[in-house]
Amino acid sequence: MWLFPFKNYYFKTELSRQQITQAVLDLTFLSDQGYRTDGKRKYFYGELDPESFVLQSIRQEDKLVPYTEARMRGVEDDMYLFLTFKAFKFRRIYIILVAFLMLSIGLLVSDFMEYGKAVLYNPPFYLFLSIILGMSAYLIWRCYQFWRLNSNSINFYRGLFEADLVPYKSIPVVFKL
Repeated sequence: MWLFPFKNYYFKTELSRQQITQAVLDLTFLSDQGYRTDGKRKYFYGELDPESFVLQSIRQEDKLVPYTEARMRGVEDDMYLFLTFKAFKFRRIYIILVAFLMLSIGLLVSDFMEYGKAVLYNPPFYLFLSIILGMSAYLIWRCYQFWRLNSNSINFYRGLFEADLVPYKSIPVVFKL
């Protein structure tokens, strides 16, 4: 679980859809508006529509997760936000990196089984090993950063939307669809 840097959270707020949209709009350079600025402090690049938003953190000093996707469900005074925090923009990128790492480890082990200790005298072996160690270090670092920034992001969005974190089971069935 720790090595999977994607997490869903559910917030309940009494803000209306328009108020949530305006709160996100105040903190975001929107791609569909040509990244125009109004002089206010911006935290994200992103996309926003009446039902959802996709944000990418741009401020390193505020310590937020790199990517956030959200869907808004509910009626005027009973809104639920389904937020997905991500370390990578797309899950497929993470899956490809993990698959490449597993394939590399498998090939390294098969070389050991086929050639034994003789593989240690082969220079490509060390190149291959350094790629495996480098990719492993990158994935572990990225996962560590994600989980470390998770609580800061929860508190940021809780304050931004004046929302409470709720368990998935407490969300009415009609809003889960």
